[in-house]
Amino acid sequence: MDLLTEWLLPIYVAMLDRNLHYRPWKTFTTVILRKPGKPHYDVTKAYWLIALLNTMWKVLTAIVADQITFLTEKHQLLPKNHFRGCPGWTTTDTMHLLTLRIKAVWCAGKVVAVLFLDIKGAFPNAMPERLVHNLRK
Repeated sequence: MDLLTEWLLPIYVAMLDRNLHYRPWKTFTTVILRKPGKPHYDVTKAYWLIALLNTMWKVLTAIVADQITFLTEKHQLLPKNHFRGCPGWTTTDTMHLLTLRIKAVWCAGKVVAVLFLDIKGAFPNAMPERLVHNLRK
């Protein structure tokens, strides 16, 4: 990669300074693969769709994403309890914070209501029946 840095850096800087988008870099190819062992291949879920993006564009977007992350953390633009996508934070950290806040409200004699919009992402290996049982308790 060091061989390319000397050539790509001025190109990327010029693109960002002038807000240019080199259209061929933004094209992608989608490959469709059959999932093995499916009884029928006449349904969409029987296939994997894989998007192959141009590497030059992926490198530029990764650089921009790193810069945005750095500036967001440097200037503390997100609330302290905003973990989604932040380096070093996990779903477990979010669940610990949530548990701590719920218990604090309970100790104050109040009722808590929580809305989960992505329970499957937070509990990827949970048994739904057990989770419903625990929620009802």
